[in-house]
Amino acid sequence: MKAAIELPNQYSSLIHASRSVTRACDLDHKTIKPEAHFRMHFLNKRWTCKQLLVIPVLLSTLLVLRFLVYSSPDALTAPARSFQIPNSYQKHRNEMKQMPRRNGAENIRPEILTHYPGPFITQMKNPCWLSPKDDLYCLPYFYLAGMPKCGTTDIWEKLTKHPQVWGSSKESHWWAKVRVGRHYGNTSLTTNATSYYQRWGKMIRKVAKQKGKEYLPHVIVGDGSASTFWDNRFWSYDFPNLTVGPPFTTPSLIHGIQPKAKVIVAFRNPVERLYSDYTYFAKHHDPSPQHFHNATKVGIEAFHECLAAVNDLRTCAYQPDVGAAGLKPVRLLVGLYTVFLEDWLKQFPRSQIFIIKTEEWSENCPTILSQLHKFLDLDEMSSEAREQICGERYNVGKTKTVPMLPETEQLLRNFYAPYNDRLARLLSDENFLW
Repeated sequence: MKAAIELPNQYSSLIHASRSVTRACDLDHKTIKPEAHFRMHFLNKRWTCKQLLVIPVLLSTLLVLRFLVYSSPDALTAPARSFQIPNSYQKHRNEMKQMPRRNGAENIRPEILTHYPGPFITQMKNPCWLSPKDDLYCLPYFYLAGMPKCGTTDIWEKLTKHPQVWGSSKESHWWAKVRVGRHYGNTSLTTNATSYYQRWGKMIRKVAKQKGKEYLPHVIVGDGSASTFWDNRFWSYDFPNLTVGPPFTTPSLIHGIQPKAKVIVAFRNPVERLYSDYTYFAKHHDPSPQHFHNATKVGIEAFHECLAAVNDLRTCAYQPDVGAAGLKPVRLLVGLYTVFLEDWLKQFPRSQIFIIKTEEWSENCPTILSQLHKFLDLDEMSSEAREQICGERYNVGKTKTVPMLPETEQLLRNFYAPYNDRLARLLSDENFLW
């Protein structure tokens, strides 16, 4: 008797993709109509469900043809994942595996398609629409998407001082964390996209109640989650058989439902950002310059091991296991700004991404704040008002930290230098060389 031939995992992925499209276009679904339009992150135009149903047929045909080409079970063996996590990181890896998550490969995209927003209410500046039950659903008008320890709280507090920007709790972390089952202390949000839409809808209703309905055409809300720009760390657990990736990231999903979204991101000298990040998260773990140095060395070594194994910068930048474990206060990879920005620029035009250099924000807040207002199409504020707003400081560290060791600083400068250079060339701005 011949041994049963098992399809490799890459073919299983085709099957999952076919099922996902079929499931998203199920005409019996309560919220989907036969001619409803959906925008999928890998398509460049809108397709109807009837058109999308061609995809499963094509994928199935491809699967059969590829299967017939191979003559032996050995030829169908999926390639083994080449990057092995260092032993020192195994404990952290196991902890992350135990965290509750949804199966992103099958469910994330169809869910967002199911609750595809629109049509937007034309009388409102903020993107809002009515659900089938006439509930008000909204999306943020803008995303202050990153980066952590780059002054995002200060930027947020000053930006929300504008009368047309409705202030709220800064960070929901829905896109990067809650959406994939990594709940972030916000019981009102779930993995279901409607909970995210309802959050902003309730906020807009609150504006109408407190300010009056005449205020609604001009007010906007924003999501200030500093994880949105970079945190796609769990992709490898949702796509365990891929050796390079991730196959899609947060910007591709946001663009799929909100192609006109405006994105704000702050970049700080990555060496200083990392040490600030370390002292903040390690404050309960007896931080010290020597511990930081040791953790940095381990993180850099693990990152280089990843590059040697898969030869793909993007894959290693999104690896959850690199630069963490046992020493997880050191988030080395957050400083690889260029990798994350490149992914965002694949989805959004440069004109929709406002980049702030943290050091310049500190030195010239009134001017940059005025530019931010223009970027968001807000009414201009007087220079006196902007000066007053910028005179206040938020989330400033109250305790003095011991400087990092000189050898650690040099080690990190050498590590980040090629990626800073790549960022400066991408933006045609040498100020990002640090």
